[in-house]
Amino acid sequence: MVPQNPQALFTEISCEEEVLEGLCYQKLEIEEKVQRTEEMLKLMEIEHLRKANPYDLSGGEQQKACACQGHGFKSRYSSLR
Repeated sequence: MVPQNPQALFTEISCEEEVLEGLCYQKLEIEEKVQRTEEMLKLMEIEHLRKANPYDLSGGEQQKACACQGHGFKSRYSSLR
């Protein structure tokens, strides 16, 4: 689930680390987590922002980063409101 206020989700780490953090509780090898992160950043067209601080991103870019974090789970269903 992606919160309405993406700034409520972000901490002081890079965009790439935020996406990786979403996968930290899954029982996956680190290589798989990195691969999924790469896929999600590329899918959302924000791979050029991987090292950027999330607070420096525009509102739309922040929402894309949040969506990356949620979609990294590869769940069967996704609900966007």
